[in-house]
Amino acid sequence: MKTLLIGLLFGFCGLVQGQVHVAVGDFENRSDWVYLDSWARNIPDYLQHELSRDPGIVLVERHQLQTILQEQTLGMTGLVDSSNAQEVGRLISAQYIVTGTVNREEGWLRIDAKIINTGTGKVITEKVQSRNRSRLNEMLALLGNNLRYQLNGQGSYKPSLKVRQYPTRIFAGITLASAVSTVIVNNLYQDKKGEYLGATQLSQFDARYKSANRLHKTRNVLTWMTTAALAGTLYFWIYNLSPEEILAAEPRTVLYGFGHQGEWGLGVQIRL
Repeated sequence: MKTLLIGLLFGFCGLVQGQVHVAVGDFENRSDWVYLDSWARNIPDYLQHELSRDPGIVLVERHQLQTILQEQTLGMTGLVDSSNAQEVGRLISAQYIVTGTVNREEGWLRIDAKIINTGTGKVITEKVQSRNRSRLNEMLALLGNNLRYQLNGQGSYKPSLKVRQYPTRIFAGITLASAVSTVIVNNLYQDKKGEYLGATQLSQFDARYKSANRLHKTRNVLTWMTTAALAGTLYFWIYNLSPEEILAAEPRTVLYGFGHQGEWGLGVQIRL
């Protein structure tokens, strides 16, 4: 009876024209890297947040999905079977169920998502991959965008996301500010130095020397700061010329090694 009431409730909500009802299931860590267990636990919440940004997508509450799974004696992993997903989707009036896995292979961290059409059983797959384990948010932003596109056709599909790691403009601004400060302090130092050299009374030497010496030290510190900021700006600018990419497809160029009869070589595989 409880199951029927939940199904009727979501069925009524599904009458809203132009909206698709989606349930997000669990993701499973299929790698031997324990670190990715936390990814698998957090991905559903992240994806719900990303999908909720589209007014054309109505999300089924996860506790409702869990209730149905308990009554059907299924775990979240049971949704991988499209026939199970169809039955669960019918009970909660979800047109689509999103589930998936996390894996690590050949240096890539990869999230695979399956969109299961609960009416037809058809499955559409989406994935994102990155070499940097600190890019979970960016990976899910890309995955969420592509899932929204697949679910209701809105927006545009993105095959990759470029991540520029360093704020070059900020460092350029620091460099400019340091350089201007260095010029100003140097001019003050030259003035004080001239006053010190032009002193005609013994009582004036000590005060003018200390003032000129302080400005001299300050100028040297600012010069080093400007040099360091300039070096950092150039380094970050060069680094950002080839930004890190998060991919929603296989990389177009793959570097690999090969060997035969004691001879070894290096090759490049290009996907056209």
